[in-house]
Amino acid sequence: MSNDQVFGKRYGNGVSPTDPGQDKVFGKRYQNPKPECDPQQLRSRQTLSGPQIFFFTFNNVGPNATGDNLVQLPFPCQSFFISSVKGTTEASSVFFHLAKLLKTYASPTIIATGNEPWITLNTNPATGPNYRTVIRFKEPILQYFLDVGVEGGAGLITIANVNDDAVQITGGLYT
Repeated sequence: MSNDQVFGKRYGNGVSPTDPGQDKVFGKRYQNPKPECDPQQLRSRQTLSGPQIFFFTFNNVGPNATGDNLVQLPFPCQSFFISSVKGTTEASSVFFHLAKLLKTYASPTIIATGNEPWITLNTNPATGPNYRTVIRFKEPILQYFLDVGVEGGAGLITIANVNDDAVQITGGLYT
């Protein structure tokens, strides 16, 4: 058995293993990939100023509360709050959750059992006013679900979905 069979082919006579002719002896050489230039990337892009806000309006028609209403966002958002309600809809409950709960409601009222993985955006307790909530996530999300009651009556509920923390809501109902 020769040393070439034991240790592999040697190069000599000033021939480098990186020379193209040595591919058969040493195998293919590694070549850095060439960057691809996309003409679209070279054009100027329109830059958006300020926060992106998507307003989702839910038509709360009743007569019963509804569960697992899917809200798909057109861009990732991390802040959520009710921005508009109409008339008696102010007293209707709105619960925000990230996964389907598969709850069905046989009445206008959402009666919580206490173990629901949701966050209250708006609720009307029997002895107090509405409590509207602002939800902020550290990481943006692309969809969520709503369970919406008809305790106060039917109507429109609009939720603001903000793509970053540029909008701060303080004071009023949101404290």
